[in-house]
Amino acid sequence: MIVVLHLGAHKTGTSLIQKYMRDRPKIMRRNRIAAMSRTAGDELVGWGQEKILSKGLPEIGRRIRRSALLLRSRYILSHENALGRPFTSSGSTLYPDAGTLARRIVDGLPDKRMMAVYYIRDQASFIESYYLQTIHEGKHHFFDEWVTPKLAGSLSWRPLYDGLCEALGKENVLLKDFSSQIRQGQASFLSDFFSAFMSVDAQKFENFEYPARRNLSIGDLGLELALKINPHMKSKKDQKIARNFLQQLFSNADFPRPVLLSEEQKQPLKGEYMAENQDLIRESELAFKAPHHSG
Repeated sequence: MIVVLHLGAHKTGTSLIQKYMRDRPKIMRRNRIAAMSRTAGDELVGWGQEKILSKGLPEIGRRIRRSALLLRSRYILSHENALGRPFTSSGSTLYPDAGTLARRIVDGLPDKRMMAVYYIRDQASFIESYYLQTIHEGKHHFFDEWVTPKLAGSLSWRPLYDGLCEALGKENVLLKDFSSQIRQGQASFLSDFFSAFMSVDAQKFENFEYPARRNLSIGDLGLELALKINPHMKSKKDQKIARNFLQQLFSNADFPRPVLLSEEQKQPLKGEYMAENQDLIRESELAFKAPHHSG
């Protein structure tokens, strides 16, 4: 059995993949795939806290062994929070705890063939999308004050990639570009994910047909309302109600996307990181040993 670690990044279609696997159990069985549910991921992995992983990883190991007995050929552990938060007060890079947490997960699931599929996106769109994610979570900070320290640090994906490679070996880590894949459509994106670790017969996946509106972000008016509403949401339940309300009535499907980074702010990011992102993906593709995972 191959264990596929799909650990991020945030805002790169992770929820879509998780919900597709949850809602298509027959397709998963037909293709001999088992997957950890999102709820189980929250309980057994969390944000990589040691107190959760120390109990959660042995349980995940038991689920993997049970799946092997049921003749599943792949077990997908998909949880974008597993490598911690992309920005921390003590970190000066994206996902500063990624290497440590990846090693902890790998060491906690011994004697398994493992690989990682990890989607990245350009730094400007990642910053904007993750800021909106924090608003979804109930925060009410304004973008300019939130983003200033982020722009002062390194936003390179290189340290994260190196950390994954140290934990799993370069031949077992595949980086992919989220933006270029999702532009081709949701079905193409789903196909791209599963094709990373198996030969995909589209008919066996029913051509990846799946309802399109998943985990919508908020539009410009939704953001304006959230910044007014969130300070009054005192519990997780209240925050969830507010989030669902804003997503249903003020999403970016019905209102313009918020303009957060100016073109003057985006240009330096493109100049510093665009070529590096492309080089990282090429490096990953060359090092990744696809035939090793085709069984």
